[in-house]
Amino acid sequence: MEGEVASAEKVMHSYVNPFTAIIGGAKVSTKIDLLENLVSKVDALVIGGGMANTFLRAQGVGIGKSL
Repeated sequence: MEGEVASAEKVMHSYVNPFTAIIGGAKVSTKIDLLENLVSKVDALVIGGGMANTFLRAQGVGIGKSL
């Protein structure tokens, strides 16, 4: 995880626009601080994996038995 944080910090301090972040995983709760920080800095934020289903469900989209 330390390697992921170091890589993310490096990118956050050296990016050029347009800047798109792609975040995935199963749980929003473990990444909420990262998402809140990124949303004001990126031009586009792509959310994938099981975490995407959390946002889809919040918008009323049926996700079946998915995470």
